[in-house]
Amino acid sequence: MHRLGYLIVLGFCLLIFSSVLDPGKAQSQDIDSPTAVTVKGQRLFIYYSSLDGLNPQERARRTVDKIEAITTDRDFEPGLLRIEDTPTGTRLMYGNDVLATVTIDDAKAHKSSTRILARGFANKLRSAFSEKKEELTAAMAAYAITASIVATIVLLIAAVLIFQAGSICDKKLQDWKGSKIKSIKIQKATLMSADMMANMISSVVHLIQIALMIATLYTYLLFVLEAFPSTRALGKELRTASLIPLQQAFDAFLEYLPNLFAILVIALMTYGAIGLARFFFDAMDAGTIKVSGFEQEWAKPTYKLTRLLIILFFLVMALPYAPGWESESFKQVGLLFGLLFSLGSTSVVGHIMAGTVLTYSKAFKVGDRIDIGGCTGDIIEKSMFVTRIKTPKNEVISIPNGEILNSHIINYSKMATGDGLILHTQITIGYDVPRKTVSELMVKAAHDTEHILDKPEPFVLHKELTDFSITYELNAFTHEAALMPRIYSELHEKILDQFNEAGLEILSPHFFSLRDGNTLQIPSENYPEKYQAPGFNLSLDKPVSK
Repeated sequence: MHRLGYLIVLGFCLLIFSSVLDPGKAQSQDIDSPTAVTVKGQRLFIYYSSLDGLNPQERARRTVDKIEAITTDRDFEPGLLRIEDTPTGTRLMYGNDVLATVTIDDAKAHKSSTRILARGFANKLRSAFSEKKEELTAAMAAYAITASIVATIVLLIAAVLIFQAGSICDKKLQDWKGSKIKSIKIQKATLMSADMMANMISSVVHLIQIALMIATLYTYLLFVLEAFPSTRALGKELRTASLIPLQQAFDAFLEYLPNLFAILVIALMTYGAIGLARFFFDAMDAGTIKVSGFEQEWAKPTYKLTRLLIILFFLVMALPYAPGWESESFKQVGLLFGLLFSLGSTSVVGHIMAGTVLTYSKAFKVGDRIDIGGCTGDIIEKSMFVTRIKTPKNEVISIPNGEILNSHIINYSKMATGDGLILHTQITIGYDVPRKTVSELMVKAAHDTEHILDKPEPFVLHKELTDFSITYELNAFTHEAALMPRIYSELHEKILDQFNEAGLEILSPHFFSLRDGNTLQIPSENYPEKYQAPGFNLSLDKPVSK
């Protein structure tokens, strides 16, 4: 027994020693040994040689992996298997994929040609999976029918939910009329009633319903088509046709995101700049912030001008990031707008510049009584393009700023501040009336007139000495420029009353010289005592002969 044990141990050591002395030979015999390609328990082919640095075992493993990969696909068609000759042997192809290569050495080992071996390989593979294909087809048909039934049930449930949601929304909209959904009004004018708002929202809800139903039906159709093997290709084509535009749109959106981010940053900066400008100029308009040399009335127009410049700056900065900025169509549209602007903006730009000049020249402001080229009235609106005045007859006249800049402007309201606006009127009196009397009567009439200032004192100017009369001009001061027509009317009444009470006629000698023998042209209660109209006096150089 001891000798037998020694012999066993000695044999084992010799075996290990021989392996150590020639390890390459042992490994080579293990690796380069013929290897069968076995799939689903069926031997399809035996590799005997290496190819492209791969030994038979590695070649067999790769071939099995490729065969299992294509046969597990529901769309596997054994009829697509084909063979193709190459300089190194014959390939077994499935479509454009290489499943296996039968080399010349493999053929020699099998004592056959590469083409015959490859054809036999293909036939074995077809027969091995034909039964499986039939079983798989039957299973897929059962799966397709079951999946279609389930999908139909899901479709019906989704349709019911969509229509119920629409009905609930319609009911809520009707309940919210007048409470949560109110009419849109501008002062007393109704821009959009509550019924119109509710109907518009209801239309949007119905459009969303239709879109959801179309999307649900389309998804259902794709699912059912892809469930059945006979229509699977059509389903895939429809899915690809619908997904490609969406994918392209999504890719374009992702590509545009940096530009969109830049536009958002510029927009936020613009919004902040406009808000800061509004705060600053509102404070200046309210008088809480004062800047030396900057009139308070300039705050609002300066804010509008600043806001326009900020918006233009935003457009200049943001347009290069707009989609299609460098396209030819965008350039052509820009060229068209530029041409239209250049042709039609000459007068517009002129009026804007004139409005800016009028604003900062302090020619007038809203509420002033002015005269522009013979049009007298109160300023009710100033804009970049036109200025509107309201005449004493309640007529509103719109005058382009360009015309105002080219006309003379009389600002009565500005003249009424300080010492006051001078109102003046003229009368003509003959040389037979003392000038001092006329001046006193006119000054007294001015003092009796409302809104005429006592200080500075009204004064009379002797404007003209004509052949038959003297022109007297009364000048009086007032602070009420807006009441000029009424003040003039009352002043004329007082002048007429003063001269009537003094028994003086406001007549020109042209008429006086032709009315000898007529009564005085003043009211009868102002006639002198025992007044009688004089007759005509005749003097003869010679007595009248009988």
